[in-house]
Amino acid sequence: MRRGLLVAVVFLLPAPAPALAHDQHTTHDAWYQSLTRPGDSSRGCCNKTDCHTTEAEIRGGDWWARVGKPNDTYAADDGGGIQVVKRWELLGFVKVPESAILRRKDNPTGEAVICHELPGASGTFSARTAEVFCFVPPNEY
Repeated sequence: MRRGLLVAVVFLLPAPAPALAHDQHTTHDAWYQSLTRPGDSSRGCCNKTDCHTTEAEIRGGDWWARVGKPNDTYAADDGGGIQVVKRWELLGFVKVPESAILRRKDNPTGEAVICHELPGASGTFSARTAEVFCFVPPNEY
């Protein structure tokens, strides 16, 4: 009897969810659009479609951050009206090239932000080989 109860409880537990970056609200669109590649202000880092907040850490003096892929979009109302929100599924960590780091103090998210290439139409994408266009450390750095 106890074994049957244990099996029933295991089946009732929720499945682990993928790690999600925070939602990307339209309130940060202009800031994402203002990001330019370090050393070349004529080239944007891209925009809200390939920039997102992420988990990041320093390893041996280098920044490492998780790239992501768009998971879904939905409409939300934060009291200021309906806006489109994108969720990102965080994938593996990549070493952020020093040449991609933007040391900006005006980060409205307060979190690490990464802009990188996205999976192509073929769906081929590897977190290990994703090109990082720009990275903004979290505000405490």
